Amino acid sequence: MNLYNLEELLVRQNPQWISNEIGADGFERDIFAGFCQELNKKKLILTLNGPRRSGKTFLMKQAMLWLVENKHIPYKNICYFQFSGSLNEKDIIHGVVDLFLKKYAGKKRKYIFFDEVQYVDFWQDQIKYSYDLLNDIKFIVSGSTSLFYRQKSKESLAGRIVKCKLGA
Repeated sequence: MNLYNLEELLVRQNPQWISNEIGADGFERDIFAGFCQELNKKKLILTLNGPRRSGKTFLMKQAMLWLVENKHIPYKNICYFQFSGSLNEKDIIHGVVDLFLKKYAGKKRKYIFFDEVQYVDFWQDQIKYSYDLLNDIKFIVSGSTSLFYRQKSKESLAGRIVKCKLGA
């Protein structure tokens, strides 16, 4: 994927940068308060996994809105990117992070939400690299129940991760 296509996809997935709105209407899940507390804690990578259609994406959108309304994080400092099977390219996570930080993000603390990250081979390695290198960024990743089972990576993210589970 070339940089232009990646940027077009990134901007399309982050309408809040222009509209200053995040669509997250609906009921609050039982784990919402705890999930938001983890968002507020130190740098650790926050993971959310659960079965398909259990509400992971919706919970992430609600958490993004919570950050804006309760922590006064600017919309432009929140990045959301949803992966699919067709977006499994080498270094795509690095590309999204670099593009967001260089072109869109402000100076305050930044939050990067990666949805359906299990589609990206070696996602742990890519996120670990950015996590270790960059300060003042909170990574939140979601994926199916197989998020930690179907690993090609040798990186476990041990000591860098907090796991949340949604659904049965």
